[in-house]
Amino acid sequence: MPVRYSNHWIPAREHQARLSRMVPPPKERTMSKSLTTLALIFCSFFSNSVCIAVGQPAPSVFPPVEINHKPLASDDAIAKGDLGQRLDQHLTRLADFGFSGSVLVAKGRQIIFHKAYGLADRARNIPVATATVFDIASITKQFTAAALLRLEMAGKLKTSDSINKFFPGVPVDKSAITLEHLLTHTSGFEQVLAGTEGVTRDQFIAGIFKQPLASKPGTAYAYSNAGFTLLAALIEIVSGQTYETFLSEQLFKPAGMTSTGFYEDKTRWEASLVARGYDEAVDRGAPTEWKPDYRFRGSSYVLTTAGDLFRWETALKNDSILSREAKRKFFSASAQTDEPGRYYGYGWISEKTPRRTTLMSHDGIGFGFNSIFQRYVDEDVTVVALSNKLMGRFLPMTPLNRDLSSIIFDGKRTELPASTWLAKESIEKLAGVYRLPSGAKLSAVYDGALKISAEGQEAISLLAGATASERKTLEGLSSRGKTVFEGVARGDFDPLTREMKGRGEPDEIKKAVSGLWSRFIDRHGQFKSIDVLGTVPETEAMMTYLRLNFERGSEYRRCRWEKGALAYILQVALPLIPTYFVARSETEFYGYHLGLAQVVRISFSADGLTVYGADGKHFARRLN
Repeated sequence: MPVRYSNHWIPAREHQARLSRMVPPPKERTMSKSLTTLALIFCSFFSNSVCIAVGQPAPSVFPPVEINHKPLASDDAIAKGDLGQRLDQHLTRLADFGFSGSVLVAKGRQIIFHKAYGLADRARNIPVATATVFDIASITKQFTAAALLRLEMAGKLKTSDSINKFFPGVPVDKSAITLEHLLTHTSGFEQVLAGTEGVTRDQFIAGIFKQPLASKPGTAYAYSNAGFTLLAALIEIVSGQTYETFLSEQLFKPAGMTSTGFYEDKTRWEASLVARGYDEAVDRGAPTEWKPDYRFRGSSYVLTTAGDLFRWETALKNDSILSREAKRKFFSASAQTDEPGRYYGYGWISEKTPRRTTLMSHDGIGFGFNSIFQRYVDEDVTVVALSNKLMGRFLPMTPLNRDLSSIIFDGKRTELPASTWLAKESIEKLAGVYRLPSGAKLSAVYDGALKISAEGQEAISLLAGATASERKTLEGLSSRGKTVFEGVARGDFDPLTREMKGRGEPDEIKKAVSGLWSRFIDRHGQFKSIDVLGTVPETEAMMTYLRLNFERGSEYRRCRWEKGALAYILQVALPLIPTYFVARSETEFYGYHLGLAQVVRISFSADGLTVYGADGKHFARRLN
């Protein structure tokens, strides 16, 4: 079943695995096609005690760059003209459904729109402001790339150099890797360095050189955060400065980015300025509170504002930070990604818009954060959107990107229902569990607004706005997921290996899942039964949720389906697709999930609620 959601260039499937690991994950993509990075496997081949010597640091290679900046527009809220008003109306309504973040739109050097919505800190009720600092995650990669180009401008390296010129003891299988390979994700390195958290630079280098390559250098595109972290280490070794110092002096200060820094800048900002990341209702904390870990440098690690990213865009329009030749490299995109028509360059993706114009962009997926930075080159339009909220496996920037583009270039937008004020007490009395004829349930709670989540396929399909044919596909995947685990429970791994064909060697898959199942038995006793919670149509994939019942408790798992095949078995995040609803009256409400991007209408009566689905009305009787 095709997923009816707009797809930004970054494979959201990489995000799904990262958010599903047993241990707190890196702030970026971690999915790999290799079995060693499946969420099924919770082991490490990396030891903290492994170190290598990298020699004495070189002296600093650059004096500070000085640029005479033209003053930019104020960071205060801006909404100019009809376009600004239409953007504000859409985002204001989106905030009613849970959007939280800062959005900036500019034409040339003029900011047309810059406003903020939602809360930066829910516990302290601190709103997001235009000066709020966000984790931009993978957008960091373009700064790492620009730093490499600054070193090349100084004659300290060439992007064509192999890494063995800078690191001693590079293994033979990695000696052909060049800096260009690292910059364009064609090095063959896996997504991340698996292993212990809190690594140092030397430990990271030793670990990544020990890790097997997924492909021969230069032969295949495979997104790799580890490759960019290796570039961060190289920047430090060649420049003689820390990664943070080099970027601050050579990029941020010259560009006038006074509100840009790093995770460890704990004293840099007032606590009220740094947004906390939220995944559904879970507070992931402020980035400045996160444990230091060298694995984050280079691939993520930068905190900034929408206004500062626009200052960076403005600075790139002259030749003061990067020369004309350096910018030619910076904005060239030579590596074909795994999505047709999209090419990766030095921290940028290049693609054609429906208008046949060029779009250069990158997004970031952090721990409770999602961001996007877009340069519509031919139209001279810049779009920056930063959010401190994820919805489990859904990315708010996916539909928001579509909506912003439509409003800016087509004058159209998704019609979101306006809300009517309703007293908290009136909403709270609607809280409860409602059962559909199939036995599926809709659970309503008050969470600053009415929020409804699903359990069971009928409930999921209604909240997702699925059509009859889509529901059939979802039900089929639920049945297949149950068959897989029924086989595992009786020691028959054939259904599992058939569904995961091409994802790894059958014996390795069997060994990994068998070990996981044994731990379940040790923990909870004899296996009893399986409950299928349903299959959700998520961004670029489908996810089947199951509850595995044992004598002394339950385990929850989800099967991720990509192109109809089982790709991964992951941990579960419940509840399923919690959706905010706004009131149109005391009995009528409209819901809109920020990731599913489907408007859902419901009405309440004395004994239940009615959902108006694609195929008619569905009544759910109230249980409590």
